[in-house]
Amino acid sequence: MVKIQKILNLQEKKQKSYNFASPQLSELYNFKEKPTLVQKSLISYLQRETSIKKQGNLAKKVDYLEQYAISYNGAVSGDNRNKKKRIDFNSGSDELVPECCSGFMGFECKTCGKVFYKALLCGREWCPECGSDGSWVHRRRMASWWDKMMQMNSVGYLVVTMPEELQKHILSDTVQNAKNILQDIRRYWIRKLKFEYNDFRGLCRYHWVGDDGSKWYPHLNFLLDLGWVDDGVLDRWRSDYLRWIESKYDLTIKAKTTVIWYNYAGSTGQKVHWLKYITRSTLRVRPSMFIEDILYRFKNSVVFGHFEDPVDGTQKLASLEGGKCPYCGTKLECLGFVGVGQFNMFNDKKHLDGGWFEWVPYNDWGFVPEQEYIYNGCPVVTSKNNNGVQLDLFDVSKN
Repeated sequence: MVKIQKILNLQEKKQKSYNFASPQLSELYNFKEKPTLVQKSLISYLQRETSIKKQGNLAKKVDYLEQYAISYNGAVSGDNRNKKKRIDFNSGSDELVPECCSGFMGFECKTCGKVFYKALLCGREWCPECGSDGSWVHRRRMASWWDKMMQMNSVGYLVVTMPEELQKHILSDTVQNAKNILQDIRRYWIRKLKFEYNDFRGLCRYHWVGDDGSKWYPHLNFLLDLGWVDDGVLDRWRSDYLRWIESKYDLTIKAKTTVIWYNYAGSTGQKVHWLKYITRSTLRVRPSMFIEDILYRFKNSVVFGHFEDPVDGTQKLASLEGGKCPYCGTKLECLGFVGVGQFNMFNDKKHLDGGWFEWVPYNDWGFVPEQEYIYNGCPVVTSKNNNGVQLDLFDVSKN
């Protein structure tokens, strides 16, 4: 009797060992009889993959909490700001990808056959990588405004601050109402400028803090296709603005110290300086959760008025950010997502600018691409070598 009980316990133990975390796999491989050697190998492989996946998710979670604690405490040291992932380039380049990169999005030009990949970054202002001056995100912002900036003969720089009463009112309201207030203020000034000047155009972006980089001090920055403006006009704008705030939000503005600052320039050097300054990140220390919720999916950079299509074809990053091929100007077509590890295996990839990469198919090996196509976002090439022999490189479609 004891012997029979031991046999039953052993069978039950074997049956449990073949159970999977996924109900679909448990149902698919629910063996009633003793599994074969092939089935045992399959079970072992799937269990190992599930274990590796769980360990990877746990590592990501731990890393996220560590980064959260570092940024929340404001300890953004030099070592943390330069922490990046190293990408293995076959060309021997030492290009580094920011730690917050989640993968790459592929694009293809149907005219010239070029393939490009864009690094997907978090883009947060307080990110040690994305928030630094000259970062990939900063250069992308500059590139997206470059052609529009160069179309202005004379550029006016207008700064509009908020009274302290309105700043406190924003922080004391709900998240959605706070977003609506920021949008209403921006909309008020765009409409006012369009009313003052016919056929008006410009660029607008919020800076969230002052020069210290920590105190909540939202203010609007405008780059306008405008020249000299009289001081009397600026005083009238300030008076109209304060009256509108008091009427709109039922506030009493005690100190009439709202700053309306304006300057203009026509030189290219000054234009580029203002462009760098306005598109930079200002919120370098992680704010409160309430301010984070306000900035979440808030469209900060706005273009208004009519601008011509990009005319400066020498700026590759500007063309790529505009969704066009930097070589022929054709609109790019999206190929899909590629993970960091998968992208690391690509050969002959070249960093262009701002986290945009060009994939060059085996030029150094003497292969002349005859057919290039994409499978699940990955480049697949069918080529001939110098002797005319057909070669199938990474033809995953046959697997």
